Amino acid sequence: MVNYCVWDPEKEHACTIGKARTYCHPKYYDGLPNSLYHNNGDGTFTDVSVRSGIAGHIGKGMALSFLDFDADGRLDVFVTNDTTPNFLFRNLGDGKFQEVALESGVAFNNDGRAVSSMGADAPRYRQ
Repeated sequence: MVNYCVWDPEKEHACTIGKARTYCHPKYYDGLPNSLYHNNGDGTFTDVSVRSGIAGHIGKGMALSFLDFDADGRLDVFVTNDTTPNFLFRNLGDGKFQEVALESGVAFNNDGRAVSSMGADAPRYRQ
């Protein structure tokens, strides 16, 4: 589950364009870690965010895709972020994930910048 940012109505910034109140830029908000839940197969789920390593990475999550990016037979997780580098969590097969977006070339755009990555899509892998 992607999580976006820390927001508190008591501490909301007053952003304007001219005299009109508007939404503030994401740079004004701290990001949050994402969450990962294990399906127990009985209608319940266990939060494995910390144990898996997913919670150790702060972003501004917008979308995710599950894919086997390295063709090892395990589902990996690609998370797009708003104004922060994207994440690619490589499934290590033991319940843990390693964040490998930078070395995999998906953390930043072609200009080397973190942009507002609003969606995620993964093509079907064919051998």
